[in-house]
Amino acid sequence: MADSSRIRTLVLVAIAGVAVVVTALLWWSGGDMPEAVDVARSVDEGPEDAPEEPDVPDPAEDPGTEAPDAEEPVADVDASGRWVVDTSRPFDREAGSGTFVGYRVDEELANVGFTTAVGRTPDVEGHLEVEGTRITEVRVLARLDALESDRSMRDGRVRSTLGPDATAEFTLGDALELDAVPAEGDAVELTASGILRIRDVSREVSVDLVVEVDGDGVVVTGSTVILLDDFEVQVPSASRVLSASDEATIEWQLFLVRG
Repeated sequence: MADSSRIRTLVLVAIAGVAVVVTALLWWSGGDMPEAVDVARSVDEGPEDAPEEPDVPDPAEDPGTEAPDAEEPVADVDASGRWVVDTSRPFDREAGSGTFVGYRVDEELANVGFTTAVGRTPDVEGHLEVEGTRITEVRVLARLDALESDRSMRDGRVRSTLGPDATAEFTLGDALELDAVPAEGDAVELTASGILRIRDVSREVSVDLVVEVDGDGVVVTGSTVILLDDFEVQVPSASRVLSASDEATIEWQLFLVRG
């Protein structure tokens, strides 16, 4: 009986140990990784139960029916002026909603394997200036102490690495030339050059952008890949992090309205 009781105790201890390990792994590995920014997903697709298009009689089948008026040509959109970052939309890190700037860094975690850390901050301000079909000025500033990932311990290490009041800022270099201002629902892909500053270090970067008109506003998504060493940022370390890439993807989703 004593041996049986001892074996039962050892089994219970082993089960408890496994539960602790599994819980720790889940804590470190986190939930589903948020998808990368995508302008098509960002733009509101409208209500699911949209009204059906009314049937239009065909004059060829019914001679007594007058032909409908031809559609009027769409007027050119005048986007000239100042557009400012809109942060009024609800922010959700995992769903990727609202205005935000963030990072994606590949990691290898003990007993978990390879994953991607994703942190985002909704604390963003900025503007762009448009003259006809030219984007002449862009400035976007993000406060890095508001970065959120799926784990508070990672966020604490990122904040301690970057320091208090750390910011990242992008300013456009050469003006961007558009063939035409996109109409509602149309997307334009652009490549922009400019200066990216993280804390006190600035570097020239090239960024890929997608711009789409969204109602009375504009949504801009984009990304660029940087080396953290170039900005004198050390990759945060932890006992369970076997490795973390020095290469980071900086991504953003910005809603803008006329300012």
